[in-house]
Amino acid sequence: MALSLGDMSPSVIFNQIASDSLSVFLPDASALYKAIHRLERENFIAHSPMQRAYTLTPKGQKALRMERERYLNVAGLFRQRVR
Repeated sequence: MALSLGDMSPSVIFNQIASDSLSVFLPDASALYKAIHRLERENFIAHSPMQRAYTLTPKGQKALRMERERYLNVAGLFRQRVR
């Protein structure tokens, strides 16, 4: 989700995750690199060597939209049960 804001280097992705979660989630650097490489292998993100940054691919953008819709649907069901 951090990459939905634009191209980012791994260190900026790490800082964005920490900032977005109010420092609740502080990923281990090695775990973050493993996740980045897995997403790159599955063609969800692409690496730009010239910029030394990662960006979402069209496949990654589509997957992110689907995850957001799924989250909103689940959150909507939860809100209905609470009322």
